Amino acid sequence: APAPVAEPIAPAIEPDIEADEDIGPAPYEGPGEETHDEDFEAHEPTMTPEMEKRRAQRAFRAKLLLGVNVVGLVAMVWVVLGLLRRIGVMPGLDLGYTWFNDSIFRMF
Repeated sequence: APAPVAEPIAPAIEPDIEADEDIGPAPYEGPGEETHDEDFEAHEPTMTPEMEKRRAQRAFRAKLLLGVNVVGLVAMVWVVLGLLRRIGVMPGLDLGYTWFNDSIFRMF
């Protein structure tokens, strides 16, 4: 038995609306043309003392967080080097591990 033949798909219906010819991308304004709005400065937000205080607090927190991250990274590198010394990879390297083992906690 022959396979059924599919019905042809109807062509897409085109709308009867004609496009406006004046709609399109904005004309290119070259580097020589001035595009600055004269009233822009009048609408710029001014920094209030409260905004300046919040900005200074955020800057302080960012610097503090950076410092904490750097100290933590140095501590992690120190611990990894101490553990490598303990397993014999770097036996001659003593970066205070003997003092740490004697004074604080036997780890290295």
